[in-house]
Amino acid sequence: MIPIQDQRKAFQYAVEYLTQEIKSIELTLEHCHLLAANIFQLEKRLAELKGDLLTLHSHNLH
Repeated sequence: MIPIQDQRKAFQYAVEYLTQEIKSIELTLEHCHLLAANIFQLEKRLAELKGDLLTLHSHNLH
């Protein structure tokens, strides 16, 4: 049988490891949310530029 002290150390190590993994995942998700927001802004800007281009084309045709 594993001594109680060694079990406690193993448990403490597991808790610390999992805590770090959770923090890492949280940071990754935060970065993903920021990237998603940036992508959304880029899509909006692209739509605006396409609209501007269509407007220029329609004015040049008349």
